[in-house]
Amino acid sequence: MNNACPRCGAVYAVSTRDSGRRLKCKKCGIPLAVTDDGLVADSPAAAPPTPAFEEIDDLGSVQPKVRRSRVKSMDLIEAIGGVPTVLFGIGLFLVIVFYFMPRISEASVNRAKGRVDRIELEATQKLRKEMKEPDEIEKLPPDAQQEYYKNLEKRRKEINKELKPRKEEAADDVAYAEIDRKRSEWWDRYGLMFGFLFLAYGCVGFIRGEQHLVVKIVGAAILVTMMIFVFGSMGGCRANV
Repeated sequence: MNNACPRCGAVYAVSTRDSGRRLKCKKCGIPLAVTDDGLVADSPAAAPPTPAFEEIDDLGSVQPKVRRSRVKSMDLIEAIGGVPTVLFGIGLFLVIVFYFMPRISEASVNRAKGRVDRIELEATQKLRKEMKEPDEIEKLPPDAQQEYYKNLEKRRKEINKELKPRKEEAADDVAYAEIDRKRSEWWDRYGLMFGFLFLAYGCVGFIRGEQHLVVKIVGAAILVTMMIFVFGSMGGCRANV
């Protein structure tokens, strides 16, 4: 007696005493009927090959073993446009990140230099508080003017001595920022290279796959642009990246 679903091969515990009963397959959902010969489809349905891996469920039927996580992952990839779209997205992310990294490093250097300028401005502002207006200086006797300039120079040296540790620390920050910028260039180039590779694979997938004509044209245009950029850089027309 046939006790397997004619479509998916799921096996049910049925016997001749169940003849005449109607049920629905828990695996593929087609309506089934129990006859003297066993399970038959209530409506015509093509039965696919029986799955190679099976496991028994709690109801006594044999169900095909499906790797659900893998199926869900593939469904997710297909939902977002397939493998070419994933590769294109990864490549675009890497290109954007490593295109801006050198500019961020340069901004870090400028930020450190700005701290030096700020300390210099602070020294100027402190000395400015000790200075008098030109009209007031002219009204002073010659001896008083000399004494004024002497005290002003003394005060300038005191301010520079007071701010010297901060100036040296700020200058060290500039040096470290310059070193970090030079060292990060190695990673920036590698990241940009891998970004271009992922983009290239994604564009090739768009061109060769069953995509809309517009998508194929866009993929081809991006691929050609990248090739021009790469060969232009190799030929000496280096872009500021």
